[in-house]
Amino acid sequence: MVDLGGAAKFVPRWDPRGECDRNCSFVSGDVAAAFWTVAPPAWRALAYGVALAFGTVASLWRVAAGAHFLTDAVFSGMLTFLTIWVMHGVMIRWPRTRLTEEEADGAIEHVSLWWREAVRDLFRKPRTDP
Repeated sequence: MVDLGGAAKFVPRWDPRGECDRNCSFVSGDVAAAFWTVAPPAWRALAYGVALAFGTVASLWRVAAGAHFLTDAVFSGMLTFLTIWVMHGVMIRWPRTRLTEEEADGAIEHVSLWWREAVRDLFRKPRTDP
């Protein structure tokens, strides 16, 4: 973006007349990492305030550095919050889908073991028998 020292002109989100062949806007991983702290805590009000302040500072930092547009940071924070809210609802808040701690640990272990094996298989060299 020219305003931030780049060569491209700013184009609002969803406007197809930009200089990129594809969407050059993307969510900020740094901002998502800052907003994950919104996860439901025991000291809810204080923790929410600190988490939102932390996420906002991280967002402004990334925008000021020219690494993201403000919309990227806002979308990242909203997407992270929505993901946490849905997963907390599925696992804890909603009675029909509530998991015990043992069930949640087992489900997480099952998925992580499957993922580890899938990645291992992806990078495993094929055997060549002589």
